[in-house]
Amino acid sequence: SALVLDDGVNSPASILLHGAKSVFGAEKLCYLSLGLFGHMERKIFGPSRSQNLDEIDIIFSADEFSKKMLCDVLGVPQEKVVVTGTPLLENLRVEEADELRKRGREVLGISDTTTVLSYMGFPSADFRTVGGAEHLNTRTFEQTLEGALSAATSEPEREFVIIARTHPRARNVEPSLMPTRDLPSNLKVFDGDSLQYEEAVYASDIICCNVLST
Repeated sequence: SALVLDDGVNSPASILLHGAKSVFGAEKLCYLSLGLFGHMERKIFGPSRSQNLDEIDIIFSADEFSKKMLCDVLGVPQEKVVVTGTPLLENLRVEEADELRKRGREVLGISDTTTVLSYMGFPSADFRTVGGAEHLNTRTFEQTLEGALSAATSEPEREFVIIARTHPRARNVEPSLMPTRDLPSNLKVFDGDSLQYEEAVYASDIICCNVLST
């Protein structure tokens, strides 16, 4: 059997997508999706799927939502998708959650009672091949900011913070996420690039990202 990781259609591992069975003689071909259902799955299982790809027997999916998207949107048979979780979450250090939450909030000077949203950015370029708009990451953040503005306006007695993190591959490439508009006094946006990923995750009450991101 052959196992293909979600490294990209043009990555070295993608050779197995085209020849694990037909060239190397594997009896079964399995695909491990490292994140949530996204643009890679559209290329591999969607209508634009290359006719030269070998038939995939088993898809290991991150969660039930990803499985539902694969089956309902792309028509992958239910029996082919197995929910296993994703190794991307194994470094979240659950046993250190309280300390990481405290440390992340202390670094940015955020109180325990503040409602914190983390926006996890992504490279817009990853979605252009499937029709994603230019600066999709910025547009997604703007939608997140609008939601936070609505909450802050409707509950002026509560404090809200957005921790905005830029994806490493988008730094110095895409526009800054830091807003230039005036915000209400009970809503602040902090640059989260100074935090470790785990600190930002545990400092937050809500994590926001593009629906197809990890």
